[in-house]
Amino acid sequence: MPRSRAEAARRRTTAIVILALFALVTLAAGLVISPAMLLVHLVADALLGGFVYLSWERASRSRARRSSLVTLHDRPVAGAARAEGGGAVVTPMRREASGN
Repeated sequence: MPRSRAEAARRRTTAIVILALFALVTLAAGLVISPAMLLVHLVADALLGGFVYLSWERASRSRARRSSLVTLHDRPVAGAARAEGGGAVVTPMRREASGN
């Protein structure tokens, strides 16, 4: 399992390169060696296309999830108890419908 986003991205890139090379080799083999290899090439193309599609969808969901996150900044909450120093700020753990 990848331990970071960068490592996962490298693994996905490597997988795409390997699948693309396999598709090219099977195409060449189908044209030079035997027309039956074209069936293997079609399978390789399907695998490559499916992997690229699923990678694209995953990236799209990830972008959508990141853009929909709302950052809660530290702000005073009405009626919150203050510490003895008077400088405590409470970060709300829920969204407020009124926007206050």
